[in-house]
Amino acid sequence: MYESWTRLTRITIINFLVYYNKHVFFHKSINTFDKIQDINHIENLMDTVVEEIRLQYIV
Repeated sequence: MYESWTRLTRITIINFLVYYNKHVFFHKSINTFDKIQDINHIENLMDTVVEEIRLQYIV
């Protein structure tokens, strides 16, 4: 899952969280102030994060 917020300086941060075994863990944050916030961008980011997690934690 992810959440996104924009600071007063218009910098957009996306936080990626992982839900596992009834717990939520922070995975990483990405500063996306220079990217267009559309569905394709979000989908690509999520695909990348899923691959990172899969490589580290899924056997």
